Amino acid sequence: MTDAIPPARADDEIAAFRMAGRPGGAPLTADIAAFLEAGQTVALAAGGRGDYPVCAMGIGCRVLCPAPGTLLIRVYLAAAANAALLARVRAGGSVGATLTGVDHRSIQLKAAHGRLVPTGAEEIALLHRQVAAHRDWLEIVGFPRDFAETLTCFADDDVACIEFLPERVYVQTPGPGAGSRLE
Repeated sequence: MTDAIPPARADDEIAAFRMAGRPGGAPLTADIAAFLEAGQTVALAAGGRGDYPVCAMGIGCRVLCPAPGTLLIRVYLAAAANAALLARVRAGGSVGATLTGVDHRSIQLKAAHGRLVPTGAEEIALLHRQVAAHRDWLEIVGFPRDFAETLTCFADDDVACIEFLPERVYVQTPGPGAGSRLE
């Protein structure tokens, strides 16, 4: 990490969350929703009864508010490489997503289950913008361009989308307060 990007602090995240207004009791603030859609590193997991979780790296995230007080999260990942995780979701397994920024700010979202939904052209365009931002951040902190491009590449025709209603949201930014539930 460069000196130009100070590390995030979990206790700052918790304080900001408690002070922010959340229209209709939504579980996220506008700041957190913007963070989730800004091109972060996306780690995904899906669990199953009596099984170990299956993990994957995601491509991006979208926050939807279909009705007041209702929030849906969509996370995107390469379909072919993550068949086992997608099978767990299809079977009704639990879903978790942790999004982490270059400053180590991390937000974790969990749900008892999710569902697979089609990915449209608008979402592919959103993912390209998020991936470009993520690639730029990787370069800012010192990774070579070739590495950043390799890490963030995806095929438009190989994108799966998991949609879920976040039941629990946690701050996972390192430091005091890490692991605290945001409520």
